[in-house]
Parts: sequence; C-alpha cells; structure tokens
Amino acid sequence: IVGSHAFDVRQAVKGRVGSAESGERDFDMQIGGKETRFIGGDFNQMTSGSYTSICLNDTYISSSTNMSLKTTTGIVAIGAGSNVDMRSSATTLIKSGTTLTQTVGTSMTQTVGTSWTSTTGTTWDHTSTGNVDIDGARIDLN
Repeated sequence: IVGSHAFDVRQAVKGRVGSAESGERDFDMQIGGKETRFIGGDFNQMTSGSYTSICLNDTYISSSTNMSLKTTTGIVAIGAGSNVDMRSSATTLIKSGTTLTQTVGTSMTQTVGTSWTSTTGTTWDHTSTGNVDIDGARIDLN
C-alpha cells in the first residue's frame, strides 16, 4: 500500500504467522512515528524465548493498583547509571529468604521517621575502621 490504510472491524481479529508444521516464521514491523494502543480489557504478552525492550529516552511504567516484578528462578536486577530512588507512601518491605547484603561504596545514610527495629536470628557483627558513634536519650546494652 502506497498511502494510508485504515480498517474498522466490529468483531474479533485473529491471525497467525507460520504454523507448527511450517516451523518458525518472523513478524517484523517498523513504525516511523508513534504508536498508541488503548486496550479495554486485559493485556497479556508471552514469549517462549527472551524478551528485550530498549528505549532510547525515558521510560515510565504506572499502575493504578498493584505492580509486581517477579522471576520464578534467577535474578531480578535493578541498575542505574547514577541513582536508584525507591519511595513508598506507606510501608516499605525488603524481605530476603536467607541473606541480605548491603554494600556501599563510600557512605550510607538511613533516616527513619519514627522507630526502627532490627532483629538478627543468630549473630550481628559490625566492623568499622573508624569511630562508632551511638547517640540517644537512653542506650540499653543487655
């Protein structure tokens, strides 16, 4: 088609590229402008291979209720070129099945609004090459 193409389908549109008998067939599409989709129901996407999404500018993902990022096995990795900013208007929960490791390059500041409770199952070990400063109205050790 040299020019525009439009369609109005009042029922379902279903299609297939390739078949089980014919083996793998590709579907490639290039869009010179923007793409906008509005889906009135659920949107499900599945691949039996790898999934890669590359954006050369900002990426925003938003949900009006819950959002989950999960892997059945393997690693969920979040990396940033500069800063990682995690925020919650209520409780923030970081839960590890076995070991939680924090590695900080130069300095770390934790600010807690009201109270902070830390529980260790067996041994808590702290090593500092400098001074350890504990300030409080009252400090109870044992």
